Amino acid sequence: MLPIRSYQRREDLHYDVVGSLGYGGFGNVFEVKTKVQRFAMKVMHTQRSNRALLMETLRREVDIIYALQDHHHFVNVVEAYETKTEIGLVLSPVASSGSLAQCFDQYLENKGANFSLEITFDRAFGCLAEGLAWMHQQRIRHKDIKPANILVHKGEVLYCDFGCSLDSSESDNSTTEGPARTTRKYMAPEVKTSQSRNSTSDTYSLGCVFLEILYIIVLHMAVSVANFSDEMHNLRIHLQTCLQKSVGPVHFGPQSQKLVFLRLKSVQRMTDDEPRLRPSMEEIASSLCQSRELCCSVCTLIHRRLGNPKPPYWEDMLRSTSLNEEQTEAMSR
Repeated sequence: MLPIRSYQRREDLHYDVVGSLGYGGFGNVFEVKTKVQRFAMKVMHTQRSNRALLMETLRREVDIIYALQDHHHFVNVVEAYETKTEIGLVLSPVASSGSLAQCFDQYLENKGANFSLEITFDRAFGCLAEGLAWMHQQRIRHKDIKPANILVHKGEVLYCDFGCSLDSSESDNSTTEGPARTTRKYMAPEVKTSQSRNSTSDTYSLGCVFLEILYIIVLHMAVSVANFSDEMHNLRIHLQTCLQKSVGPVHFGPQSQKLVFLRLKSVQRMTDDEPRLRPSMEEIASSLCQSRELCCSVCTLIHRRLGNPKPPYWEDMLRSTSLNEEQTEAMSR
């Protein structure tokens, strides 16, 4: 467990501020440096009325990041601190490419002319699935998975921002109820309606992110919806139809189309309206990490060492060279 150190003022931490990385309702994020390294510093300003709640949030976030940081797709916590007027976290690394959301904007602004980002987007599927599988194995739920909470550093994706997360490792039950403090666009249906939910709600949210990536790399367009769950069926059908008819700016060869089909099938299963029908993230990671194009070398090695068998539908998906009408109809159900 990492202690929260007390200081008179932030300057006593001996970090030099380089610039701002962003801001939000919680506070600000700065890029800071020492003589040898750069970090991200998350700063939350406190008042007497909210200090106890923010301290509880900080402690939970520190403990969760600390519990997950042995995995290569999570940020690391370096230090946690408090002063009389603020509390904060020092995190590593400073993402070289910002958030996944910022990478989406950059890719679309350049009209898809960024091969390195295409590789990052492709690998994000297996890597994010493997990271979420690890999180769930530790009985931790993120509860706010979205592109803005995923960093891109040197081509690799990293989960961050665990302020809403839940660690149920010391509880017999990870199911929660009531209103959620999460981003509405990526909410699972049961979260949006304040019903009981568990780790499968994370699975749904990541499925929304996956679908958004597919829209960007296949159609070169953003998904402009208030809530994915309201439009999920139509979004999937539209993408399937475009693939079947080769409509859009990108035309895939047989092998590339198979990998798109694999990912689209994963999205369909992850975003089932019924939580109990969604697959475990271990199963999704196992299927996606069978392809070296869809994950980093470390995730490939992990699954080779585990000797995970291909899920029963994997060969069926890769056997087909195109999305025919029968497959499109089956995936729309």
